Amino acid sequence: MKCKQGILLLCLLAITCGEKKQSAAPADIPGTARVMMDDLRIRISPNTMAAEIGRLKRESSVKILQRSTDKVKIGSHEAHWYQVATPDGLKGWVYGAYLDIEAAADVAKVVDKMKEKIADMTTGRWYAMRRNGGLTDFFLTLYADGSFDSGNGKKITSQGNYNLEISGNIGKITLSDEKNPLKNLQVELRGETLSFKGMLKDSEITFSLADKTPKPFDEEKP
Repeated sequence: MKCKQGILLLCLLAITCGEKKQSAAPADIPGTARVMMDDLRIRISPNTMAAEIGRLKRESSVKILQRSTDKVKIGSHEAHWYQVATPDGLKGWVYGAYLDIEAAADVAKVVDKMKEKIADMTTGRWYAMRRNGGLTDFFLTLYADGSFDSGNGKKITSQGNYNLEISGNIGKITLSDEKNPLKNLQVELRGETLSFKGMLKDSEITFSLADKTPKPFDEEKP
């Protein structure tokens, strides 16, 4: 009987020791967190070598269940691990550097800089390209104040405002003039190069930047 009690005591001690590395979510930690990067890995335990059991989308919300006692340095980041639960019931551990509760001074700044860079590179007068690489007379001008004009040659046939929605390195542009033939406008930043494409009626077109700081054609001197 004493032998069985001793074994039970040892088991309880082992479990207690194993749990010291993790703790319940402290009172100062929000009950939920927002994911700050695309395809954030969720693992079975708080370790980069642990099995991956899923991935989380940027801007998705998770419930915080536990937080590791100590911060862990991974690359240039130093953050806690968090046990989280997704709305569909998946439970696992994610690295806190990519949750908004720890990422505000790190990843969020990188995301904001990326958005600012794409928004700045998107402005200018763009011309549709021919398949052989030459430029057509069809243009689209995106101004920094959120307005646009488009047309052929120097004749403006459509104007209004545009909306640039950025996710990661991709920006989607929507024009306020529903009659404008340009649809599915999208920019993509790869390194220091911004590509710009869209649909003109039923044809896919690629744009080339011709003037970074253009004036409306009606303001240009003859």
